[in-house]
Amino acid sequence: MTMIEDINTSTVMILLIEAAGGSVEGRTTLQKWFYFTSVKANLDFGFIPHFYGPYSETISRTINDLISSDFLFETGRMTRHDRIIYTYTLTEDGRKLANDLKIIHKELYSKIKGVIDT
Repeated sequence: MTMIEDINTSTVMILLIEAAGGSVEGRTTLQKWFYFTSVKANLDFGFIPHFYGPYSETISRTINDLISSDFLFETGRMTRHDRIIYTYTLTEDGRKLANDLKIIHKELYSKIKGVIDT
């Protein structure tokens, strides 16, 4: 497996959200898509078994880093079961970065897009 130092986790996150149309609803969905991307692209993000499937603290930290850096916007809404579901959307700067990254990492983006489309 390729270590996460070889491919920046933020790069994969931006490309993943871009491949999903610029927005992803649910932390669990994001974690699972990241997991399947890691398998398909042979990357290691330190996933462990968790309540709702594979979980990586690295992914959680990356979400917060991208929000703090203004590349990602987080919104939350209450479900009928009094849980909060979060939606992550690329900001304008995030979309610009995604367009650049898609050119630089064509092969990786293709693999990510395959995961999302499946």
